[in-house]
Amino acid sequence: MVERDTFVTVADGDQLNENYFNGIEPAMFKHAGSDQTAATVTGTTAETEIGEVSIAANLVTTGILVIATGTSNLIASASDGTATIKLYGGTSATATSNTEFKSTVRTNATTAAGSANTIDLDWTMVFYISTLTWTSTNYINITATLSSVSQSSTCESIEIIYL
Repeated sequence: MVERDTFVTVADGDQLNENYFNGIEPAMFKHAGSDQTAATVTGTTAETEIGEVSIAANLVTTGILVIATGTSNLIASASDGTATIKLYGGTSATATSNTEFKSTVRTNATTAAGSANTIDLDWTMVFYISTLTWTSTNYINITATLSSVSQSSTCESIEIIYL
């Protein structure tokens, strides 16, 4: 992979690897906000917000890199246990009123014998967003939808950085 200089642009949804930021000085990164409250959803199968960061108007002018991590406790018995984790961004504090940028599904598959099993599955989202209205306050939201009320999902951290 060719090393990138400090003037590279990134499009929404670009996949980033460990060599992507070669040549960019760490001091150039700025922190736009974080959420480390470790909000958890359990007892519902409805889509529920588990993390949010607000970004002040005019703080960012080009784009942000969102790094979110969490874990889902999934139970599989008669059917697979799943958690759908979604990343939203926009000017509303309500996640589902914003644009969905990324979605991932974590699955705990049923056993051959059909007996119940429980597992904690970690998840990480790394996504670049450049299409928000930077002159307004923006919100980055993480939601979870569980396949069973006995399961849970936690957003452990959201970090927002920009150049």
